[in-house]
Amino acid sequence: MTRLSQHKGALAVITLLTLSAGAYAAGADMGQAVKQATNWTAIGMFAFFVIVTLFITKWAASRTKKTKSEKELHGPSCQVSNAHI
Repeated sequence: MTRLSQHKGALAVITLLTLSAGAYAAGADMGQAVKQATNWTAIGMFAFFVIVTLFITKWAASRTKKTKSEKELHGPSCQVSNAHI
């Protein structure tokens, strides 16, 4: 007897429970849905946080540029040549 045939009943139960979980997650029918007003305050706050985050990222990137001495040390290109491989 193979291991799969020994656990066939357990596999069937686990499969049925997994497939039926969606029905429980859906919840009961609540009737007709009511359209809510647009929450402009939340949209404005989201846009503000996105803009501030982009600004902080741009500011931090501007502070990490190479200095002149690093450019002179590495030359115009820091790429590794395939001849060394």
